[in-house]
Amino acid sequence: MKPPDRVAFCYTVSMKRYAISLLGLLLSLSLLTACDAGFRLNGTSQMTVEINTAFVDPLTSDPDAIVSGDVDITQTGTYTLTYTSTVNGKTKTLERLVEVVDTTAPVITLNGESHQATCAISRYVEDGFRAIDNGDGDVSALVTVVRESSRILYRVSDRSGNQVEVERTFDLTDNQAPILTLNGPDHIEMPKGGRYFEYGVTVNDDCTDPAKLSVKTIGNVNTKTLGEYQITYQVQDDSGHTAQRTRTILVVDKPVTTVYLTFDDGPHTNTRDVLDILKQYNAKATFFVVRRATKYNSYVTRAYNEGHTVALHSNTHNYWDIYASEEAYFEDLFLVQDYVYELTGHRSWILRFPGGSSNTVSDFNPGIMTYLTQEVQRRGFHYFDWSVSTGDGNSANPPQSIINRAIKYIKVGKSNVVLLHDGAGHNETVEALPAILDYLMSINAVLLPITMDTPQSHHHVQN
Repeated sequence: MKPPDRVAFCYTVSMKRYAISLLGLLLSLSLLTACDAGFRLNGTSQMTVEINTAFVDPLTSDPDAIVSGDVDITQTGTYTLTYTSTVNGKTKTLERLVEVVDTTAPVITLNGESHQATCAISRYVEDGFRAIDNGDGDVSALVTVVRESSRILYRVSDRSGNQVEVERTFDLTDNQAPILTLNGPDHIEMPKGGRYFEYGVTVNDDCTDPAKLSVKTIGNVNTKTLGEYQITYQVQDDSGHTAQRTRTILVVDKPVTTVYLTFDDGPHTNTRDVLDILKQYNAKATFFVVRRATKYNSYVTRAYNEGHTVALHSNTHNYWDIYASEEAYFEDLFLVQDYVYELTGHRSWILRFPGGSSNTVSDFNPGIMTYLTQEVQRRGFHYFDWSVSTGDGNSANPPQSIINRAIKYIKVGKSNVVLLHDGAGHNETVEALPAILDYLMSINAVLLPITMDTPQSHHHVQN
């Protein structure tokens, strides 16, 4: 087969000029190669690139060559790039294979310190972590957490099988003292001759079981002698760490403390529990009731029969309906009055406005509370607000908060009307009531139900 003219020419010249010597032979081969290498790939014909990293195409020796094909750096796989050029009037193509691979493992970043001290892995509260992969993005949800005796292992793999493992290590030692929390307030005022009630403390420790820790109580209270007394609580854990808290008790010379415990928004099963507790303490209270489901009617009857006052709150407790007008309010009031009469045989003339006389929920009807507070008294009713709010109207307040507020705001030697709730959602009140009663017993408080002879407790009307 006759070679192309250009190649033949190069071949003839080389052979004639240098056929005699070895040097001539080598030079002829060099010329032949140079003549045939006009279009070639820059770089290698096979390349590898990591997923989601930049790919730079080295192209070919012909800057004007046409490139077809594409490389998707976001997806693993093999991609073909084709380069087309015209050499000596003829079309020539070259190919390059580009493989997008994922060989990089995810990166796990730990929140908090990677080396910590604790007495036991079980006591450690996870600070959190995040795992990011160059191909799969956020893979935090795929991380497995393994707790061992003195370390925690965090492992994760991406879709390509690349795995990473990091660890959080611990010095197993007890570096923290116990935590003592006073039950009840840290300052108590009580009258001379009262009975001091010891609330005690709650112990928490990060390493030792609190139930195994013994609290030492130092000090005493002589309620027969005026003065300031201190009760100190001390505890030591198994590692020798100690904690101490002190409560101050002030014995004062004040007159009798009168307390009217009032419960709004019943009846409910909570009413039953409240009645059980009051019976244990031989204490009387006042229940401002709302017409509820008939299954709760027996609790209203029981309260009345056990010597408590059953008073009026509302038939519906719907502010928008109740305070829409004078007529609407009294229609609601008379309905709840009839409800109490049907269950007790007694027609009550003692009431508490929904929201209290100082409420602002009635602002949509300007002046309605100013009118109603005067009109109910003109019609023979007595209305009662409160002087002590325990905060139990907010179900987010735990029992201890309710207890603390009652003790803080009940005035020794004064008359106190205390607001509590026994309706649905007020389980915290039931839990707090025994401690409140214990405190009232300790200050020799007289607990009375509200009657028509009780001095009325009124707020400042704001509407």
